[in-house]
Amino acid sequence: MSHWPPVNVEPEITQNPKKVVEELYRLISFNAGSQPEWERFISLFTESAVMSLRLFPEDPVMWTGSPADYAQVQVDKEMEETGYSEVPVKEEWMVFGDVAEARVIFDMQRGAQPAVRCFDGYHLIFKDKRWWVTSILGEIPLKGTKLPTGIVG
Repeated sequence: MSHWPPVNVEPEITQNPKKVVEELYRLISFNAGSQPEWERFISLFTESAVMSLRLFPEDPVMWTGSPADYAQVQVDKEMEETGYSEVPVKEEWMVFGDVAEARVIFDMQRGAQPAVRCFDGYHLIFKDKRWWVTSILGEIPLKGTKLPTGIVG
């Protein structure tokens, strides 16, 4: 990209790390026939941010790439036709100076399929007068995976 970030995000969001993460969940969720607001989504990350996660529940291996790469592979045809949502159900935060860490348990739902309980771990930094996501580590459990105690309820 010629400039960073691709779009400016309102200070009401970027001045609070929790609001940055809330905005990511809002942006990644979309109704049938639409797509996430990818440029805005990408603008919440540092230019060199990395994501490591399982893209779809049936994927046997984890995926790693940039938020821009993620925008190219995250939505499949079925999701585009039926919609997709990620809804946080539990969060744990630690903010210390210019760094923040969040652990988020969320329900992922593809169209009318049953929701799947998942995990995201976020790292954020305060730089250039705003909060940025530097990395996300996420897991969609494979069938038969025993969920940790904190994820079940």
